[in-house]
Amino acid sequence: MAAESKNNNGLKAIVGILGVALAGILFYAYTLYSDNQDSKSRVKEEQAMVLEELNNIKADYDRELQSNKRASKDLVRARDLIVKYMDSVKVLNADMQALYRFRAQVRTLVKEREKLIKQNKSLRRSNRRLTVERDSTVLVLEQQSVFTDSLIVQNTELAKAVEAGASLNLASMNIDAVKVRNNGKMVSTDNAKRADKIQVCYTVGGNKLAKSGAKQFYVQLIAPNGSIMGERAVAANAEEGTNITYSKPSSFFYENTPLDVCVFINKPGSDFGKGNYEVKVFDEKLIELGSTKFALN
Repeated sequence: MAAESKNNNGLKAIVGILGVALAGILFYAYTLYSDNQDSKSRVKEEQAMVLEELNNIKADYDRELQSNKRASKDLVRARDLIVKYMDSVKVLNADMQALYRFRAQVRTLVKEREKLIKQNKSLRRSNRRLTVERDSTVLVLEQQSVFTDSLIVQNTELAKAVEAGASLNLASMNIDAVKVRNNGKMVSTDNAKRADKIQVCYTVGGNKLAKSGAKQFYVQLIAPNGSIMGERAVAANAEEGTNITYSKPSSFFYENTPLDVCVFINKPGSDFGKGNYEVKVFDEKLIELGSTKFALN
């Protein structure tokens, strides 16, 4: 009976320890969840503050457009870039560090806006005082040139910020090995010997900020032994000094809405080999947009 009592006491002690450990785990999980919710809330608040500041900059440009018709083209261009910048922030899936960088950029834009508006108001006052004499006219043109140069600098900074949000991305990728029957119908297969082609399909995501028109991506099919299959042609980006060997080019016309694109890569002279394959898709700048793997038995 004494031994049995000792065993019961030991079990109770173990149960007590496990209970304390479980309580600690639950508390830690709750703390992580609370921290995550707080982080999401801070990101939303920071994003709203960035948008509010950009909207204030836009409002100032709107007021200047109403009061100064001579500089309207430059101001419209600057105002429109602010609008695109706002669109980028709205669609950006940002973390706090990214938003802090946006806030730093906004502070720079605020200073530039104040400088430009101050110069613009100074030009308006000068224009009212100037006569039609040649020397005065030359002075106005020189001041206007300085104002325009400042706008160009600001527009360049905004264009760089918008470029990141204007890139194309893949929403999904789907790879399928197919057998072509005598009637031309294609059926899926995972058998290496039966496969005639590899069908690579991907969806280009919609992006209102991206430039529409003819596009060309590059599909790369990598065999189990690491070699590139298909055409084995080379695409180069002279500006960046990079190049890739691709299996098949993929051309399409983009109109800023989601678009499904498919290409077929034929088998080599012999059958496809067994093993794991990898498919990668690159954009026109040879930036990898996505990759996926599949196996043939």
